[in-house]
Amino acid sequence: MRFSTVFFAVSTFIGSVLAVEPGNDALHAGLSQELEVAIRNEYGPVAFDALASSGCSFFSCGLAVAAALPCLAGCVAAKNPLCIPTCMDMGKLCSCVNCLPNPITGFLHKNGICVDKFKADTFGKVYLGIANDTETQLVNEWGFDLAEFDEASLANNYA
Repeated sequence: MRFSTVFFAVSTFIGSVLAVEPGNDALHAGLSQELEVAIRNEYGPVAFDALASSGCSFFSCGLAVAAALPCLAGCVAAKNPLCIPTCMDMGKLCSCVNCLPNPITGFLHKNGICVDKFKADTFGKVYLGIANDTETQLVNEWGFDLAEFDEASLANNYA
């Protein structure tokens, strides 16, 4: 626990030293330099750098991710992936994973969170019963036990 807290603090410090400066459309959103400065001051340089990354869509993710960063950082520091859903809606989090600082993204991926949209979509199709045979075979190869999702098993789980 102590190591991860120190690592996060050091990465935050290094991030602030190497931070992207507001201006010249750093957030790729057409915002004024004054507004970018205000966002950087409000959420900090680490959040601003993540929002300025090329894969981040500021308008769809920016403020939600920036607001969730303290909670997400706490989960990383505590090495507790179970607290991630308390910070932000998982669908929103996974669609905005490119807007997160690298230590948080690394923690999510290490714990299998927001790793592979294709696998998640394919598993969802199999679960809903709308997958073709190839998709069903892939899910079996990935190690999911489809037998536990038949109607009788589900009925027993909720009885």
